[in-house]
Amino acid sequence: MPDNFETTINTIVLDTEAKLLAVTRQSIQDLVDDIQTPVAKGGKMRVKTGFLRASGLSSLNAPPAGPSRGESDKQYVYSGDPINITLGQMEIGDIFYWGWTAAYARHREAFDGFLESGLQKWQTYVDANVRKLKS
Repeated sequence: MPDNFETTINTIVLDTEAKLLAVTRQSIQDLVDDIQTPVAKGGKMRVKTGFLRASGLSSLNAPPAGPSRGESDKQYVYSGDPINITLGQMEIGDIFYWGWTAAYARHREAFDGFLESGLQKWQTYVDANVRKLKS
């Protein structure tokens, strides 16, 4: 009997951890998608050359680092692929970091509030992903 009880508890714990991780990963993805949305597509991030948006990087357990300056005559393209890799590697207990390496990111955030507005919706992302998981 104890083996069955222990097995049952272990199964519940593993299932709960898997669901927690799934909701966390998808909620982070939703947040980043929102804060990276350009003004032209209904978001708050201004895009001129695209460097700010393209400088967005993710990492686990330490802040990301990258180039802080772009070329004014070059157009940059944001690719969400690296975040998928980071989220795929994320485990329970890891700290997820997202940030922009562009030197003017803080200045733009102070005026445009793309990060702040996304963070204010965090619970909305989590609630939506819990509902999706339940259905």
